[in-house]
Amino acid sequence: MQRDGHALPASRMPQQVSVEDLTKAHRVIALKEAEHRPLLSDRYPGWEERVEYWHVHDIDFALPEVALAEIEQRIADLVESLRREPG
Repeated sequence: MQRDGHALPASRMPQQVSVEDLTKAHRVIALKEAEHRPLLSDRYPGWEERVEYWHVHDIDFALPEVALAEIEQRIADLVESLRREPG
């Protein structure tokens, strides 16, 4: 499946992150701080302060097209900031 020229992974059920995932990651992004910070604090103490939170609402608070547009903009902003990083 493609969206805006980018390949999207096949749909799958969410998977819980592992310590190995967190350790290997250059950057960890969570879409909703209110939901993910307490989980990280409980399951992976100390990691909740190392995560970048984007504050995108789930479909219980935002229409899918609104949330997806916000995610797409945040990804575009991230890509642009990565292009500007030295090295």
